[in-house]
Amino acid sequence: NKAVMTLGAVAPRLLSNLVKLIHERKPEAYLCLICLVNLSYLDDAVRVVFQFVPHDYENSSRNYKNNGSDSALKNPKSLLRVIESLLLYTLPPQDHHSAESETLRWSVTLLRLLSTLESNTSVIAVTQIPHRVVSYLKQTTLPSMSWTSHSIEDSSLHLVYNMARWPGCKGMLSSLGVIEVVDKILCESGVGGVYEFRASVIKCCLES
Repeated sequence: NKAVMTLGAVAPRLLSNLVKLIHERKPEAYLCLICLVNLSYLDDAVRVVFQFVPHDYENSSRNYKNNGSDSALKNPKSLLRVIESLLLYTLPPQDHHSAESETLRWSVTLLRLLSTLESNTSVIAVTQIPHRVVSYLKQTTLPSMSWTSHSIEDSSLHLVYNMARWPGCKGMLSSLGVIEVVDKILCESGVGGVYEFRASVIKCCLES
């Protein structure tokens, strides 16, 4: 059960092993990310997963609940920094079914789920993550009507949507050219749907 896996005694070892495999860019990294995505559907797990920093196992039970956003930002082995590094140094591959592509896709999906809390989005805003996800939206050659659930484009737009609702993120998103991105979506859409709705909300938030 999700609560046991993220909040129970086994959580530090489980999360540490998952983050370690992602950090090492193992071919199975995308499976670890899928596991974290599923765990993050538990509301109580969102903050825990987002702030997770691996510790030595003998110290993990003592320090596990004391991790905070500041630790996640300062520690290059934290889940947050590991995913940021992955996004920065992995270009979207041409093969959308490769392990590398799946790793990127599920990384952004995980960030989308973890960005439901304002405290988390304010931390994401001071990393390079917004730059990368906005670049995915700018560089995609697929029209929004062709995007699929949990695709890089779908999760990138949803992440921007989550961030745009909080005042502390508005200036940063505007500086990245997000309004131009959503204007393009609104122009090519015109038939309603979830992407047009999210683009409209983002535009309204950033221009208010």
